[in-house]
Amino acid sequence: SLFLLDALINLNFYVSLNQITIKINPMTLEEKKMEFVVFCIENVAEQLNELPENIYSRLNNLGLIDDLLFDCYEVLHTQSKQHITEDIILALKNREKGEISQ
Repeated sequence: SLFLLDALINLNFYVSLNQITIKINPMTLEEKKMEFVVFCIENVAEQLNELPENIYSRLNNLGLIDDLLFDCYEVLHTQSKQHITEDIILALKNREKGEISQ
């Protein structure tokens, strides 16, 4: 659903007489990372049975959005949904206990 939403946002319509041309702009790396962060937050929230807003606050307050999700995007986004979710939950619990986890 995020892909479709992004595609709709990035559509450029060009209308000329009786013809409509649609140009889809490819996502930038920053946009891909933002989409990945949303994906991660939603999946962690589902796994922990919490609201995504609460997971976002917890991750953000502990610096994990930048330190883990953005900085480790290249590695993390190649992993399975389950593996990513488990890693984030482990890092979240470690940070909340005062341990550094990356």
